[in-house]
Amino acid sequence: MSFGAYDPTRGNAQSTRPKRFYLNYGSNVYRVLPPVKSLASKNKIAQFWSVIWLTDSKNKKRPVASVLKKMNNVVTQNDPVLDRLAQMQAELNAALASGQPQQVVQMLKESMKSIMHKKIYALNVLNAAGELGVLEIPYTSYQNLDQRIKELHTRGVDAIGIGADKGALFDFKKTKDERGKTTYPVDAAMSSGKDAAGNFVLSYLRMPLTAEEAASISERAEDLGNLFTELSYEEMQALATLDQRAFDAVFQKPQVVEESNEDEEAQAENMGIYNPLAQSKSTTTINPLQSAGSQMNMNMNMNTSGQQLQSNAVVSNQQVKNFLFPDKKG
Repeated sequence: MSFGAYDPTRGNAQSTRPKRFYLNYGSNVYRVLPPVKSLASKNKIAQFWSVIWLTDSKNKKRPVASVLKKMNNVVTQNDPVLDRLAQMQAELNAALASGQPQQVVQMLKESMKSIMHKKIYALNVLNAAGELGVLEIPYTSYQNLDQRIKELHTRGVDAIGIGADKGALFDFKKTKDERGKTTYPVDAAMSSGKDAAGNFVLSYLRMPLTAEEAASISERAEDLGNLFTELSYEEMQALATLDQRAFDAVFQKPQVVEESNEDEEAQAENMGIYNPLAQSKSTTTINPLQSAGSQMNMNMNMNTSGQQLQSNAVVSNQQVKNFLFPDKKG
């Protein structure tokens, strides 16, 4: 992959807020980014969140992190809002079972719309157009991604790292099986073609990043470990009443942001190394200015079902350069 020319004398690019990406049915192609900010020292490319969406008095949906806590699959702290949601579901089930009037059933269904609960894994990614954002995927999709990354690792392909030879594109699929169940397979994105000898080859598609691009991304990417508002147990108890006065009191309360002990510039310049075979509590960090210096010319040819597989295919990345540095197009 080649990037457009960069002139460091032409001023700083204006920061662009990362987008939010969600899986649509069909193919969804993204480049997963290395750990940054609070995840940089933890060997984690994704953060799990149990998120509750509540509707306030202005009909605005407010996401908050669940306070449910478990240890060895045993609940050590309940979540008042989730308890309320379970109670509402039980009331709806009872109304349906007892043949309550449609008006009662509809009223219960409408009341349940004020609470929505979902469990996600959040990743920092670039889409195929080179736009930075947070991708939310379900557990099964994350499991499949983890497996693909490990498979590429065994073949000598660094799917996550920074440098000219690194950075795989993944196709996050959302589809239905023959029984109508939604499934979430993940594959390494590939292209097909012929080599100089006329042999049919399959090649991994990659989106490598330079040190300069990595530094820009590291500064502007979301901190996945602090993606959603975390409230106190008492505040969740207040929200569980579904009283709009309680909603207003909680959501209008100023949020206290704790200061980091780490210098902001140091945070921006550091991306964590991601080792797919290591535990997710590694404390190894890396400076992208060092990691991108490796110019390995990897050209792996492997026979797969009679076909050659190459790991050195790349895709055009001018869009990435344009997005990261909009004032320096061309």
